[in-house]
Amino acid sequence: MNDLQHLLTLLKERRSIREFTDRSVGRDTIENLIEAASWAPSASNRQDWLFVVVTDDTMKQRMAEAVRQRWHDIIEDNRGRGFIDEIEAYSSTFSDFGAAPVVIVVACRNADSLQKRLLGDDAAARLQQDAADSSAEAFLSAVALSMAGAKAENDRDTKRNFTGRRGGGAGRRG
Repeated sequence: MNDLQHLLTLLKERRSIREFTDRSVGRDTIENLIEAASWAPSASNRQDWLFVVVTDDTMKQRMAEAVRQRWHDIIEDNRGRGFIDEIEAYSSTFSDFGAAPVVIVVACRNADSLQKRLLGDDAAARLQQDAADSSAEAFLSAVALSMAGAKAENDRDTKRNFTGRRGGGAGRRG
């Protein structure tokens, strides 16, 4: 399998799985994932992202509760608009990361005065896109290490991946 075929396999098998095992993740692995993330393209190669590694169980639970509260606020602010059931179902899995052995938070810096002058109202969105690109590269690296979001070849219902959930899902995107 050549490099492109290997990459296409990783892209096709990637899934967003939000269940975790308690299997520890070594410091070298975490550093490798962050290194992979740092190779993502960024505007003018500024790399305006930050990585925060969280392993403390209390902090992960506090973060998960903050996410639950924010989704609750969004749902309450939009009640009566006809799509709340979908939002509640969709949002219910976003705070499950509290049980993960490690959480790598990818954030972006605030736009500085030069970026605001050059990019105007788009400055923050561009920085957020760079951070999103960076997190995608880290996640694909985790898939390459068989740590996350990969389904079993020809048998996505039986292989258990690093996240502890049966691999795969319907459709092209997960």
